[in-house]
Amino acid sequence: MVSRTTTLDSDPKIESAGETIRALREEAGLNLTQLAERIGWDKGRLSKYETNQLAMSVSVIDRIAEGLGKPPLVVLLLCLKHRYPGLRTPDSRVGTLLQRLVNELSGEPPARKSS
Repeated sequence: MVSRTTTLDSDPKIESAGETIRALREEAGLNLTQLAERIGWDKGRLSKYETNQLAMSVSVIDRIAEGLGKPPLVVLLLCLKHRYPGLRTPDSRVGTLLQRLVNELSGEPPARKSS
């Protein structure tokens, strides 16, 4: 009998999160140097994450979220939404629920339905 052991990475990587991080940084009115200084990194390291040369772990996303002044869960959910394009389509029920969760966690008012 063969024993199968599955190990989970204790800090999983989120691929393609760089574009989301860059957009959030720009939305916050920060340049690379400013955000890097806030989180104690050099701008080269942050740039590698933003250009997806390095895959972001959840702990990296937490650190960047702190520098952006955003709840880490919001940043993580936005990264996942970007990673899976199907979540961005208007008919995606999961995507709609995800956006409502992001809005709620961010303290934003709920989006009004158009009639």
